[in-house]
Amino acid sequence: MNKISLFLLLMILSITHVFSQVDSKRLNAIQAAPVVYYGDTLYHQAKVYCVMKEIKGGDPNHPDYKLSNLKGEQLIYIRYEIPTGIGSFGSYRVKFNSGNEVKLKTKEEKELPGIIVSNELIADAMMVPKDKEESFVLNNGGALVTGSPLDSQFKMVTRNRKAAVIVIDDAITQDTNKIGYFNESGTYINKIFSKQVVFYLPNGQKIAEAVYADADASSATIMTMKDGKSTTINLIPAKNSRKQVIDYLIDNNYL
Repeated sequence: MNKISLFLLLMILSITHVFSQVDSKRLNAIQAAPVVYYGDTLYHQAKVYCVMKEIKGGDPNHPDYKLSNLKGEQLIYIRYEIPTGIGSFGSYRVKFNSGNEVKLKTKEEKELPGIIVSNELIADAMMVPKDKEESFVLNNGGALVTGSPLDSQFKMVTRNRKAAVIVIDDAITQDTNKIGYFNESGTYINKIFSKQVVFYLPNGQKIAEAVYADADASSATIMTMKDGKSTTINLIPAKNSRKQVIDYLIDNNYL
């Protein structure tokens, strides 16, 4: 081995050692406490809770924070409000996509991860449960918005809901009205080929995601966007799984 090859080998080993130390340090930090904010990620009990990215705001000493799900979709924005006069104090304001917002008593960013997790503001690292959002706003002295954007975003098509539901291609119709559509894909989950179906209203608003086994499915996990709930329903294997999920969404006023 010549000197150049030896030098390159030593460099690679050195870099590998540094990265292994970083990974070990990161793992130890994540496992050290129930709630850990590390590297733009918030962890709860050593599992990813959400992405929590620091944003440069109006105060150089107190950054803003953007909380996103694992798809990169913003769920919550936490903004630091600068004191406006003598005797006033800065504080953080939590703003939800629904339009609800509330001013917190704390001005310390180190307290934010614990506040987020203890109030269960994000479910399954994906969405904000409506009931948790509303109780958080009210418990911190805020008021819920009326005429929320959610009312128009999730407005369903008016029709005879007892009429037959017909699915052709990706379109869902009832009482001759198109009430929604879906996109379907497949993937392996725990070595079982599963269907992943995303449902939308005609206005393009995503209302639900469903996952179930491709063959002989006995259950489906459905995540609904309006209320942030994750529900597992029983399926009849002999019947069309997607149609059973659609019936559930209609019967429970999501579609």
